[in-house]
Amino acid sequence: RKPEETASGNRSFGFTAIIVILTTILIQTSMGTEVGYAQMLTTYAVKGPLHLTPTTGSYMTSTYWAAFTVARFAGIFLTIKFSHLTILVFDVIVTFLGGLVLLFFATHYDWALWVA
Repeated sequence: RKPEETASGNRSFGFTAIIVILTTILIQTSMGTEVGYAQMLTTYAVKGPLHLTPTTGSYMTSTYWAAFTVARFAGIFLTIKFSHLTILVFDVIVTFLGGLVLLFFATHYDWALWVA
């Protein structure tokens, strides 16, 4: 091999490794947030400051997983129309907005738990 090819190959491997590592971190963080929210939703709804009924908390969790499933299914078709970057940016923005709704409204309004 020529020195230029070796340097280019190393740079390519390094870039690929960084992308794989960052993607893994993003996916693990995203999945952890999704599962963690679903696991704590009923407990927070019942034991938290809103003191909702266990049935309402269970309905919230069921609605969350149903919306999650519908969104994943819709994502299949959205990838045809939009670029991966557009979908990723949209996902991050929606997640951030949901977090803001929880941060500012979840302790006083039950609609915030339903929406976020």
